[in-house]
Amino acid sequence: MKKKHALCLFVGLAVLLVAFAGYGGGSKKEAEPGPKVEEMPVPMEIKMGEIKTRGPEGQVPLWYTEISLTEAEKEIIRKGKNGRKYVIAYDQLNVSEFDDAIGFAIDYMAEELNMEYIHTYNRFDASVQKDNVETILAKKPDIIAAVSVDPVVSGEAFRRAADMGVTLVFCSVKAPLEWGTKYNGGLVFYDLIGFGPLLAEELNKVLGGKGEVGIVFHQANFFITNQRDQGFEDALKKYPGLKIVDKRPTGNTIQDTEAIVSAMITKHPDVDGIYLPWQEHVMPAISALRAADREDIKIVTQDIGKTTALEMIRGDNIAMMTQCMAWQYGVTVTEMGCYAILGKEIPAECIIVPGLASTWKTIDQVWPRVFNTPLPKELQEVLDKKRAK
Repeated sequence: MKKKHALCLFVGLAVLLVAFAGYGGGSKKEAEPGPKVEEMPVPMEIKMGEIKTRGPEGQVPLWYTEISLTEAEKEIIRKGKNGRKYVIAYDQLNVSEFDDAIGFAIDYMAEELNMEYIHTYNRFDASVQKDNVETILAKKPDIIAAVSVDPVVSGEAFRRAADMGVTLVFCSVKAPLEWGTKYNGGLVFYDLIGFGPLLAEELNKVLGGKGEVGIVFHQANFFITNQRDQGFEDALKKYPGLKIVDKRPTGNTIQDTEAIVSAMITKHPDVDGIYLPWQEHVMPAISALRAADREDIKIVTQDIGKTTALEMIRGDNIAMMTQCMAWQYGVTVTEMGCYAILGKEIPAECIIVPGLASTWKTIDQVWPRVFNTPLPKELQEVLDKKRAK
């Protein structure tokens, strides 16, 4: 029974990782590993204050700025060892704007550091991930970066890699290995609680400092969504004019979102704003609002995908979305892995990257800063037309 429970839990977590990876919906081809791009200098204020976010085991993380390579250290990596290049591998979880940006950043850094880059996909399948890791190990990698899909199947593969001396940099979800004794490397994720104040502030602004709020929260024991949801609810306390009138749970899928939101606004017809736990819930929620002729209700949520960004630009419901800086995430993953090659002490197991918040007015500034690509053409065209009105 315990094994069955664990399997169900991690299947659910895999579904979740699609959600908060900023997946825009629809089928997409696998991204070609590594478009040769330069980092886009997009000046935006990045807020990094006190860290309230915690790791999956209560770890106190440090900001990504604590991990960096000097030019001298980069030159050491470029020279390789014993006539061979250092090797970094990324077993990518999914095809999405978020996951692709991480992979592109690792590839970019690998080229900058004269490293060999190995890129694989596991498509949320633990067995595929196990095979991928075994294939990667045959190529004698120095660093493997990945989301651990399953604690048993994937965990065993990562345990073997760690025993072989490979540095493991986990992305958001780690294998059940003890840091410093069972594996060398760390866990990179992002400022989960830090998103809440951004969303609460914007909701207060668009509602004029007064209104009724409904919250749809994730009902599962998962440190990422739990902290994001709690961060928003705690941040609302700063605004006494905003009153939470309804809180409803949702599971790992979005099939019931439309019914949840419909029931919420039926019971509380004076609801002015709704918080959703991640952006995959947005379009079903908007279907419920349109059916009730409630385009006045404002939505705030976590993560940014192409579909929801387009809806935010052309519609009236979405007030704000947040997203981790995916490109910086990939850069940090690479630099953390290089610490082990250099024999540098990694200052903490958990390193976090900040995020940015976007409204329709700022999406063309936020998107490049997050994904290191211009706002997609179809979104830019709709945005230009809206601004011209």
